[in-house]
Amino acid sequence: MEEAWEINPMVKAGFQLFLEMRNRLIHGLTTDNRFDIQTSWGQRELLAFLYFFDIHSRIVKRAFKASFYASIEFGINQWGLPDGAPKRILNKKQKEESALFFEFFTMKEGSI
Repeated sequence: MEEAWEINPMVKAGFQLFLEMRNRLIHGLTTDNRFDIQTSWGQRELLAFLYFFDIHSRIVKRAFKASFYASIEFGINQWGLPDGAPKRILNKKQKEESALFFEFFTMKEGSI
């Protein structure tokens, strides 16, 4: 994606944070003494981590959903509707999601 699109620095940082948290969760979060589920402290630390990760995951999920709708809208604008396709592919909410994508991602010159 970075080859074809300029990504807003805040969004890019959000993706990097998500990836770091995901890797920490997958690759041994519970082996860290800080998150020892045998202690009250560790349980609270783990719960806080998981709560923040859940919130952050929802943001990333929304960004990827927006990119899906933006891909559809971009394709229609570039190449038109396929034969036999309905006139309205995206509903109002999906178009708003698509607009969210285009707010934070800018196509690089010559990427098409």
